[in-house]
Amino acid sequence: MIVQTLIIVALVVNRSRRKAAEEALSESEDRFRTIFDSVNDAVFIHDIETGAILNVNNTACDIYGYTREELRRIGVQTISMGEAPYTQADAVEWIKKAAAGQPQIFEWRAKHKSERLFWVEVSMKSAVIGGRERLLVVARDITERKHLEERMAHLNLVLRAIRNVNQLITKEKDRDKLLQGACDNLIATRGYHNAWIALLDESGRLVTSAEAGLGEAFKLMVKRLEQGELTVYVQKALTQSTVTVIENPAATCEDCPLMEQYDGRRAKTIRLEHEGRVYGLLSVSVPAELAVNEEERSLFFEVAGDIAFALHAIELDEKRKRAEEALRESEDRLRTRLDYILSPDKGVKDVSLTDLIDLKDLQQIQDAFAAVNDVASMISDIDGKPITKASNFCGVCEIVRSTEKGDINCIKSDRILGEKAKALMKPSYGKCLSCGFVDASAPIIVGGRHIANWLIGQRNVMGVDKNRIETYAKEIGADADEMLGAFEKMPEMSLAKFEEVLGLLWLMAKKLSALGHNNLVLAKDVAERKRVEEALRQSVAELERSNVDLAQFAYVASHDLQEPLRMISSYVQLLARRYKGRLDADADDFIGYAVDGATRMQTLINDLLTYSRASARSKAFEATDCVLVLEQTLVNLKEQIRKNSVVVTHDPLPTVMANGSQLAHLFSNLIENAIKFHGDEPPRVHISAKRKGDEWEVLVTDNGIGIEPQYFDRIFKVFQRLHRKNEYPGTGIGLALCKKIVERHGGRIWIESKPGEGTTFFFTIPAAGGDE
Repeated sequence: MIVQTLIIVALVVNRSRRKAAEEALSESEDRFRTIFDSVNDAVFIHDIETGAILNVNNTACDIYGYTREELRRIGVQTISMGEAPYTQADAVEWIKKAAAGQPQIFEWRAKHKSERLFWVEVSMKSAVIGGRERLLVVARDITERKHLEERMAHLNLVLRAIRNVNQLITKEKDRDKLLQGACDNLIATRGYHNAWIALLDESGRLVTSAEAGLGEAFKLMVKRLEQGELTVYVQKALTQSTVTVIENPAATCEDCPLMEQYDGRRAKTIRLEHEGRVYGLLSVSVPAELAVNEEERSLFFEVAGDIAFALHAIELDEKRKRAEEALRESEDRLRTRLDYILSPDKGVKDVSLTDLIDLKDLQQIQDAFAAVNDVASMISDIDGKPITKASNFCGVCEIVRSTEKGDINCIKSDRILGEKAKALMKPSYGKCLSCGFVDASAPIIVGGRHIANWLIGQRNVMGVDKNRIETYAKEIGADADEMLGAFEKMPEMSLAKFEEVLGLLWLMAKKLSALGHNNLVLAKDVAERKRVEEALRQSVAELERSNVDLAQFAYVASHDLQEPLRMISSYVQLLARRYKGRLDADADDFIGYAVDGATRMQTLINDLLTYSRASARSKAFEATDCVLVLEQTLVNLKEQIRKNSVVVTHDPLPTVMANGSQLAHLFSNLIENAIKFHGDEPPRVHISAKRKGDEWEVLVTDNGIGIEPQYFDRIFKVFQRLHRKNEYPGTGIGLALCKKIVERHGGRIWIESKPGEGTTFFFTIPAAGGDE
């Protein structure tokens, strides 16, 4: 009986214990279920041996788009990308490692029920669930983080490409090599899939091109461009200064030979423009998800501007070289002409009277003298070779000169007669070596140098024997009868008359000498002026090259600085979004400081780049309407004006000679300055102008906090700040940029202000022609 009682008691106790255990297990399972379904990450429970999905939580259903029952029926393959390394087989390998007791954490390319791909971070470990060993898998959606990382990686690749392009710009001065190098660099870092550049003339026809990543496919595009046939998106890009993105190339660009090259990507195109001059366009292809990124667009816009600037610099350099070569050739010619005169040890072979007196003038003077005095006349160099065409030549001499031997004898005769006249330093006459006619020569001497002879003659002055004419004709191979016939018609002149004409010849020769001397002095003055001008031009050219080099250095340096900074900033911002509020207050403060510091550094780099470009990237001044520039500036500042309740008014404003974009910078900086340093009242800005001679004095008046007089000069210096950063944000470059812009326009800028009573900025700028 006792035994039976004990057995009954034992059964009751066991039943009570089992019930308590079951209740505890049920309570535990309820707690697990509550946690299981409320967690924000997707949770899967798998069979540890087969890998089959046994259960999922609500978040898994939300993330993957399936019901719980559907997820239990399908395999991992269905909710995975399906391509290596994201296949069923890859998943099995991860499961085996976790089942062996090795917890696994990895990233996985998952697939939504809608076929949309997304990223998850998977944590996988074995666990006892419901008394059985299972595989517990937690998947966290990290798509946003991955996209951010992809954008950051792409932006850094683009930044590296831009840096490489800018380094190329500083070294490469050959246009075609520059374009090819730019294309190669843009795809070398894998920032872009392919790239091409086309330079076009004013009619839209191809001048030259370069490509990378396109190969044979680009040839058809080149052929189209050579014929002036522009595709739809090329036409669109050429008509606007912003970046053109073709979202669906296959549908939008049916006429484009490169359509297949953009499969699954987006075409991004921009015209290459520098200060209003459009050189052509740059086009690249990018992944679809990155095509709309504003920061990437900004970088693309920047590299296009840098390439256009490089083309402008190469164009200027080529013009400079052509001008220098032309000037050098001109100076060489002038120097050759003058060296003989200025240096006694120089020869005379490279010098002619026509270097000092125009040949047409010499011919007219000679023709008039020959006609008035009835003599034959010609001006020759000191070797006897004619400079001018003969005047009043007789028939006999024309026949003689038409033969080779006769022409040689005449030149020799004129040279000997000229040497005799030069030795005597006065006119000399004698019989020529040909027919014995009396000729005369007067030396033309400039600066103590004998440079030419003025010859007259071909008159029968002392009587010439006909037999000599006949004999000489046979000697030189001329027709004797023809020469005798010409001799019969030859005019006679008395020796007294001839000597009288010779006296006039000497007078005219001295006048030509004096004219040549005066022109020589003038030429020396011109040469000296040219040397001074050339020295000045070279100084200006060196300064311009220095400015270009400085600007290019600024571009390269800014990109080199921005590449690591952009990565730091992006990751710190990611930290702020993901962990702000999850850590302690100090951590939140530290993250805030890092974000603020990176932002300020980015602003500083951009401001420095703008400051360096104020001189380097600037077109010629043109008539610019201040009202239009101001209105566009106010549109750009619309959001700041709205937030701060700013009132901007202006009087009638003039048209000035200016660079429109720099004038807009000037107005923008002064208005932003007024907004930043406003007092208790909403900011008010008034702009007016007064004519002062050939320039306008523009006044920008605000009702801000004012400035003390001792700081009037300091505020226009780079990095000079009157307030702490936590009081008024900024880099200390804005007003320095204003000063640089005004001075580049030949003006000056100053202020009048009293603390608490606002500030008036004054600046002068040249008036446009005819503007009153």
